[in-house]
Amino acid sequence: MEIVWLQWHGPFLATALDTYDSDILDLRAGIYMILDSKPADKGWKRDHQLLYVGIVFGQSFYERMVKHQAGGGDDAWRWIVNHSKYEATLKVASIDLQEGRREGEQLVRDIKNLLIFLLQPPANVQGKESYASRDLRVVNTRRYSPLPEELTIP
Repeated sequence: MEIVWLQWHGPFLATALDTYDSDILDLRAGIYMILDSKPADKGWKRDHQLLYVGIVFGQSFYERMVKHQAGGGDDAWRWIVNHSKYEATLKVASIDLQEGRREGEQLVRDIKNLLIFLLQPPANVQGKESYASRDLRVVNTRRYSPLPEELTIP
C-alpha cells in the first residue's frame, strides 16, 4: 500500500483568491476541495460542508479556480453557486510522498478518485460508483476539516 500525506491549507474565499498572499495557491500539482463555509467574526466556522474535490497538475490552484468561475462558471461551479447556503471556500493540499516515490499526474488523479469515492462530494459527478486505482492510504494533515484524518479502501 502506498502512503501519501496531504498538507491542507486554507480556507480561502473562492471568489476572492486574488486578495490572498499565499505561495500555496501557486503550486502546480495537488488536490483541492471546495466547501460551503459559514462565516464567523474572524475567518470561518468549523462546520464546513464538502461540495467538490478536484486536482491541479501543470496549472496553479489559482488558475484552476479562475477557469471554474470563467464565463458564469463550469457545471461544477454553477452547481456550487446554486446549492451553497453560505460562502464557497477553497482548501488546497500539497502532496508529500514516501521516500523514493515521485509525484506524477496519475498519482494525483488516484488520490482525487479515492477522495471522491469515499466522501461522495455532491458537485462531483464521476467516480462515485467505484474505485479502481492503486492501493492508497491518504493521511490528511494541518487544516483538513471536514475530512477524516486517514482515508483508505477497506
